[in-house]
Amino acid sequence: MLGKVKRKIRKAVSKCAKTEYVTVPVSQGDILKGKTVLITGGGSGIGLSIAKACAANKANVIICGRTMSKLEEARTAIGGNTEAFNLDISDSDKMRDGFESIINNTKFGKIDILINNAGISKGEPFPNTNADDLKEVIKTNVIGTYTLSEVFAKYLISNHICGNILNIASVSGNRPAISPYMVSKWSEMGFTKGFAKSLIKHGIVVNCIAPGPTASGMLLEKSGGDLSYDKSPSGRYVTAEEIANLAVFLTSSMGRMIVGETIYITGGCGTLTFDDIEY
Repeated sequence: MLGKVKRKIRKAVSKCAKTEYVTVPVSQGDILKGKTVLITGGGSGIGLSIAKACAANKANVIICGRTMSKLEEARTAIGGNTEAFNLDISDSDKMRDGFESIINNTKFGKIDILINNAGISKGEPFPNTNADDLKEVIKTNVIGTYTLSEVFAKYLISNHICGNILNIASVSGNRPAISPYMVSKWSEMGFTKGFAKSLIKHGIVVNCIAPGPTASGMLLEKSGGDLSYDKSPSGRYVTAEEIANLAVFLTSSMGRMIVGETIYITGGCGTLTFDDIEY
């Protein structure tokens, strides 16, 4: 079944469009029924949209992040069977303890799916990058995501769970890298393949989604719901709901033979053209 998000999207490119606006379909059903999904950075933006889509498909949902007040608001908005826990992936030692706390305190019994969504973007592009900014981005986006994935993989293996790890990277990892964020996303795409190769023999499927410029949060509020983006070959921004639909599919039983892949959802930004950013 498809539920429609009441968001206006300007059809800026297609000559075949008969109307000025279309709506975004959101997958709803029970394809994740019986599964528990842990989503980092689940309190806002893409992470929140993924959490809502997983809940709409009957998954038990655990959202985590650094600010409990925001997570509690998100938990209420998601509804369904949803829990919220504090987890800061930028501190690997505390993150290990935090994950153990989630395992020991969740009412869902087990966790089947990890969606690595948390990440930061900061720092000037090369050749004006501050070393501290570079270190902070790498510590969170690379070391944090890598370490949590390792902890989670060991948990799945020891409990004989044929689960999933899904990394939310960025099409920035497909561009010539000139910033800390781009470098971190190149790394994330690389270890997606490495994790997939290592874990598939245990029945654990690892993949990656690489979104392009996405309308969520403040960007969406400022635009008043207008998703037009002239620099995109498709004429508009990607929506968080479209990314969420893809995340649900890839972590469901329908996506079990998609292994070690990075799936781009960009409207052509960073795949058909690099002209949407300056070098």
